[in-house]
This record gives sequence, structure tokens and C-alpha cells, in this order.
Amino acid sequence: MSYEVADLFAGQSGVSSGCNAYQLYLAMSDVIFLAQCEGASAYRIAQLEENIARALRINWHEYDRPGDFKW
Repeated sequence: MSYEVADLFAGQSGVSSGCNAYQLYLAMSDVIFLAQCEGASAYRIAQLEENIARALRINWHEYDRPGDFKW
């Protein structure tokens, strides 16, 4: 599901145009929505929500890099 959401995000936002934190949050929330649509268990949904909560608590400022960054 994560790969599916990453492809969807890249298609909608455009990887080269950049994005903001809110757009990333919405993309992460799509993983939970897709899991619910596919009938994931309540335990699995809770795990996904916990993972997203952990990701939101990271100090992302430490990962900021000046200039263009390519994977």
C-alpha cells in the first residue's frame, strides 16, 4: 500500500515541484484509508495510525538539506 500511495502522491504533486508537510500528512493518511477499504483488521489500522503518529513526531528540521536532493 505504501508504494501505491507514493506513486499516487508523485503523480498528483509532481516530485520535482516539491511539497509541504501538510501534503505529506495527507499522503500518509491515504495509507490508512486504503487499508480500511481493503478490509484490514482494527489491529492493523491501529498499527498504521501509530506509525504515522511516530513519523509526525520526528524532528524533520534535522533532515533539511539545502539545494536539490535526488534519490
